[in-house]
Amino acid sequence: MNKKKWDKLPADIQSILTVSVRDFAEDITTQLRIADQAAVKAAQADPNITIHDWSEEERKSSVLLLVTQWKEFAKGSDNAQKSIRFCHNLPRRKWSSISVKNTY
Repeated sequence: MNKKKWDKLPADIQSILTVSVRDFAEDITTQLRIADQAAVKAAQADPNITIHDWSEEERKSSVLLLVTQWKEFAKGSDNAQKSIRFCHNLPRRKWSSISVKNTY
């Protein structure tokens, strides 16, 4: 929805939409985390699959490399630049919250 349409909505509808989107985001995140945990459990039970768990230093190094590459890519994309600015305004997460273990 664009800003003009949003601004025309009554405050109670804006509030309902805001809460419903927040709740949806929390629900889908929980569902994905549960699915990830089930996939890891299944992978751990399969002797043909190896799960690699990176050290904190490796995770940090990987994230920093990705950020550097994303900034380079963003030079040719206004939308990518907007995404980077948005992400920089998000609260900082601890490196330990970045999970690579669930990727196999």
